[in-house]
Amino acid sequence: MERGPCYGFCAIYGLEIFKDGVVMFNGRGYVAKKGVHSGSISRASIERLKRSIEESGVEGLKNDCCNCYDMSDAPSTTLTISDGINSKTIKHYHGCLRAPKALQQLEQTIDELSGDIQWIGTLDDREAHRWYR
Repeated sequence: MERGPCYGFCAIYGLEIFKDGVVMFNGRGYVAKKGVHSGSISRASIERLKRSIEESGVEGLKNDCCNCYDMSDAPSTTLTISDGINSKTIKHYHGCLRAPKALQQLEQTIDELSGDIQWIGTLDDREAHRWYR
C-alpha cells in the first residue's frame, strides 16, 4: 500500500505486508520515522487481513474505479494485493466520492494491523512537529 500526499499533513509512505508476517515500512514524508523500517504481525492478524480483503470485495473493483477527482487536495492510496500468482492494484483518490466505503475500511484495517502508527506517529504528532517532506 502506498499513501500519497495531500494539502496538509498526510503521511506519505509505502507499506508491505508479507504472508510470513513481515512488515516493511518506507516513510517518505510527514512521518515520525523516515526511511525503511521493519516489524512483524501475528498469524492471527494475517488471517484477519485475508478475511478483510475477501469481505471488502476489492477483487471485483476496476483498477481505476476510485481515481476520480470530485474534491481536490485529498490524499491518495494505491493498494496492491498479490497472492504470488495474481495481483490487483486499485488507485484510490480520497476525493473520489464514488469509492466504496469497504475500500477505505480495508486501507484502515491494513494500517491498523500493520502497526504502522509506530513509524507514522499520530496526526497530532505530525501537526505539532511539522515533519516536512
